[in-house]
Amino acid sequence: NRSTLLTAVEDYDIPISRLDDNDGISLVLEVGSVPIPIPSYYIYRDILNNKITVHFTAPYTGYVTWVVVD
Repeated sequence: NRSTLLTAVEDYDIPISRLDDNDGISLVLEVGSVPIPIPSYYIYRDILNNKITVHFTAPYTGYVTWVVVD
């Protein structure tokens, strides 16, 4: 799946139906047409709320593409 264009976000939530603690998660970050630095990020797996939250270390503008493997 792919997000819409995000503008200066620090967190991005990805709802996942039936998220497990052993699911594989892969993310790709893409900026728009103008090259800009991509900040570091980490992923929080929220199993109780069936979502993944991507936390950026600086405001991020671009797209998030993800795959979750059961």
